[in-house]
Amino acid sequence: MHRLCLFLVALVFLGTSNPLSAAPGARKSLSLVLSKDRMSAQVTVPNGVGSVTVEKFHRAGGWQKFASKKAVPGVMKFRLPATGKEVRWRAIGRYEVPNVSLTKFPAKFYTGENLFAPITGNASGSIAWLNATISMDAGSVRSTEAVGAIVPEEADIWKTDGNMVYFFNQLRGLQVLDLTNPADPHLTASLRLPAVGQNLYLLPGTGDRRLVLLTESWSPTGGQSTRINLVKVSGNVAEIIQTQDVPGNLGDSRLAGNRLILATTEWNAPVADSFASWTSSCRLSEWLLTADQAPQKAAETVIKGANPLISSGPDWLAVAAYPNGQWDVSEVSVFALRPSGLVLMAPPFRTAGAVANKFAMNWSNNVFTTVSQKNWNGFRWSPTTTLENFRVWSPDVVHPLVFEGPLGKLELARGESLFATRFANDKAYIVTFLRTDPLWVVDLSDPMNPAVAGHIEVPGWSTHLEPIGDLLFSIGWESGTVAASLFDVADPSSPQLLRRINLGDPGTYSEAMWNEKALKVLPEAGLAMIPLSSYDRGTNTSQPVVQLLDIDVAKGELTKRGTIAHAFEARRADLIGDAVVSISQRVLVAADIKDRDAPALLSEVTLAWPVDRVLEAGKFLVQIEDGGWYGGGTATARISPSDAPESILAEMDLGEGTVKAAEIRDGKLFVLRELASAQPLYYWSPIVGKSAGNKLILDIYDTSAAPTLSLL
Repeated sequence: MHRLCLFLVALVFLGTSNPLSAAPGARKSLSLVLSKDRMSAQVTVPNGVGSVTVEKFHRAGGWQKFASKKAVPGVMKFRLPATGKEVRWRAIGRYEVPNVSLTKFPAKFYTGENLFAPITGNASGSIAWLNATISMDAGSVRSTEAVGAIVPEEADIWKTDGNMVYFFNQLRGLQVLDLTNPADPHLTASLRLPAVGQNLYLLPGTGDRRLVLLTESWSPTGGQSTRINLVKVSGNVAEIIQTQDVPGNLGDSRLAGNRLILATTEWNAPVADSFASWTSSCRLSEWLLTADQAPQKAAETVIKGANPLISSGPDWLAVAAYPNGQWDVSEVSVFALRPSGLVLMAPPFRTAGAVANKFAMNWSNNVFTTVSQKNWNGFRWSPTTTLENFRVWSPDVVHPLVFEGPLGKLELARGESLFATRFANDKAYIVTFLRTDPLWVVDLSDPMNPAVAGHIEVPGWSTHLEPIGDLLFSIGWESGTVAASLFDVADPSSPQLLRRINLGDPGTYSEAMWNEKALKVLPEAGLAMIPLSSYDRGTNTSQPVVQLLDIDVAKGELTKRGTIAHAFEARRADLIGDAVVSISQRVLVAADIKDRDAPALLSEVTLAWPVDRVLEAGKFLVQIEDGGWYGGGTATARISPSDAPESILAEMDLGEGTVKAAEIRDGKLFVLRELASAQPLYYWSPIVGKSAGNKLILDIYDTSAAPTLSLL
């Protein structure tokens, strides 16, 4: 058996080309001729050269790779960016060592059984370091992805399931809404948990719905902690059925089936009377969630560093953290995600700079790619973006018992800040910014030699990229406002800006600028929805809307359509049935978008409201919102049962101005309102004195027929 295993290993190393490719051959300088305008170069390529790389020389960084292409004998042309005469260019040809063909063995050798179970038992005298399934049918060792790949899910403030909406409202807690009829949505269940978290998951299963709410708390004795709340929603009742406290504050999380993965950080104070700094320890814990049972810890991995963030994809998960005291680099741990849990695929490694977000990491074909930014060069601010490839083997493939470490890397845009990254197939799209927005397209097909395939410079910058086939949709910033863009990246060497639309006046902003979950792109519906907020200086009011955009993938067109007005800042939007449903922490709005230029309001449901005063009127409570120009609220009375304050039975607008006093006497509600003539000076009135135009108005309402109020 040992002889057979050793022979198979020899075959693997002799006959594989991907991903165990042959080592690159010798390098040779090639003839490069610049055009008169220095915008292109012609390279003479001899026979036998496998690839051509064009490099440029900067005094600050030396020779830097600009672009790499598969060689074509003869003359090859490269497009170059505008540069001064101080920049030098050169071309390098690389001869490739031919791979050993599997045809060196007789054809009969390839028949019969070719799948073998992993080696188990005593490792002595064997190759037990191979934990693999050997597949000879394609003549290569490759990373395998099972048909039923495990795809981790991210938490959010809301989840939709058919016509049901589950919203973890920071102002109230869990709220469950039925939108079977978008024109008449209603709150079916709620669970009061205000101001403790916004991370919600729906657990798989049928029957009563189970959810996970992640909340955070702090105590002088226990410090920061994260709580797993298992919630059951049955009919109109939502209740916490199990809890589990986890030490440390929550950095990030994922849900894979019934396995909850938490990345938490615990901070440790220095010893008294010492000059040491605070230190931190991160833990990646796995929790099995079973209906009506307490979460069970399945595994825990210590991650060195602080502020962990998770990136994940089918069958993999990675954690990046800042090593203690080092905020300009990241240490990355990469795991395979299996039904039995997480399996570390390689020793942790450090990147050239700090990994800023989940989109800056990717694992594909046994190669892990990072895009990071290092800000400091000694004591000098000098942001530099670097793309790096690392060999990270899947546990399902045969590979050498060595840590290969870094493969190839590419430095981009020294002196510019990194704003956005996205991976798609064998390309990376990267946005940096100094005075213009360069969109870089990086070819990742050769892990040893990542190269710029092309780039385009446009004003402003993008903060999030959304690949749609050969198109790239982006949200970003230009001329002081939110901008949406559509790029054509079908030809990586020549990306094109098809359309850019500024979505508001200067000062307009959107949560989608820093949180991609606020952006909803539905290519199959040809629709994008972006929450926006602008400020009207004439009325001193905020104007929140959800902006609709048409995306015509076939024609490559981006068109601005209508908006859906919100009383308060919208945070999410989605298409439920034929209606767009958008939500803020105060209201839920449903709109008919058959005419996308003029969406029609179907319904509006109040989810939360300020309560400045509470008065008792028999079996009812009168909840009064004082109102005021600051924050956009209006003076309002809301009536609820005294035993169900979340259920509003009636609502009455109390008129303009701000409520200064309210009281119930003898079945009557007395409300004193103040109308201020000079709003900007309103909050300064105790100092500068009341404006001569201010008025006090006393309103009297009959409460005998509550919940109905009648103005007397």
